[in-house]
This record gives sequence, structure tokens and C-alpha cells, in this order.
Amino acid sequence: MLTYAKQKCNIPKDREPWVIATIGEAWKQFKKRIKELHYTQYQSFREMLKNRPTTISKDHFRKLVRLWNHEVTSAISKKNKENRSKQKCNHRMEPVNFELIHAELDYVKDLKESGHSDDETFDVLFGKERHDRVHLYGRGVTKTSLQKDKEIEQLKQQHKDEISSVKNSFDKRMDGITSLLKGLFQQINPALSSE
Repeated sequence: MLTYAKQKCNIPKDREPWVIATIGEAWKQFKKRIKELHYTQYQSFREMLKNRPTTISKDHFRKLVRLWNHEVTSAISKKNKENRSKQKCNHRMEPVNFELIHAELDYVKDLKESGHSDDETFDVLFGKERHDRVHLYGRGVTKTSLQKDKEIEQLKQQHKDEISSVKNSFDKRMDGITSLLKGLFQQINPALSSE
């Protein structure tokens, strides 16, 4: 899929992991929607075929239904469902109605009036950061990747400082050598100007 996306768009090398994650998430949501709308709602195989999505051929949909009905696949699905129910950090990007948003905003105002700091208010509103994501940075950004970016910037700055110090040292030495050569040329030929 990445190769296909690269044919359609100019994707920088450092953004490839984000593109792969986005494609994977879109594929996962597509399969989930197909299963919800065209598999779990119907009891019989005929009903499923009759109400299959128009974007999927009959043969492919038959294979897909057989796969979902298979013992091993059903067992894996059941186990995954159990594991998801045990998760502490659920997905938080679901649609929220305006009434809840206004209630949260009122709650934030109350927190600010009661003397909470901005950081405390932010933590209350958005929750603590999870191990796999960092607030306000988008998909694919982790604390580790931010730390690596910070270290890279520090190394770049150190390199820049070293280059400037070497350049300054070189310029001072060149000034000394230039003045020394001027002095020698004036001694050899006193009729030359000082420039």
C-alpha cells in the first residue's frame, strides 16, 4: 500500500511510518464497518449475500464470510474482544455532542476559578498521557520519538557551535598570519604601502 501511495503522492521518508499507520487504521475501520453492516446483522448466509456491499464482488464476500465463520477466526475474534474489554486506555476520538462539550467547558471554568493551574486543568480535561501517544502531536508521535528529535536537535546545535568555534579560531589565526606577512613584506620592501 505504501508503494501505491508513493505513486500517487510525494511522501517524505520520515513520514512513511505515519502513512503506514494511517492506511492500517483506515483498513481496520473499513473491515469493521463491513462486518458490522453486512455480517453481524444477519443470521443466514443468504441474507448476508443478498445485502452484501456493492463494492465487494460475490466471490470475495463469500470468502470473507467463510473466513469470519471459521472456527479459528471466531476464536481469535472472541479472544480479542475479551482483551479489548480489559484495556484501561480506550479509544477517545468518538463523536461527542455539544451538550457534553459545554459541560466540560463549564467544568474547566470552575477549575480555573478554584485556583487550579493550567497544567492541572489540562490533565483533568484530556486525561494523563498514555504510553503510546503524546497529547496534541497527532498519530505516530510517542515520547520516545520526541526524545529522539530533541537529542537530534541538541546534536545539530553542538555541531553548529563546534563549527563556529573552529571558524573563529581559524579566522584569528589567519588574521595573525596576514599581519605577520604584511610585516615581513614591509621589512623586505619598505616602499610598499601597509595595505
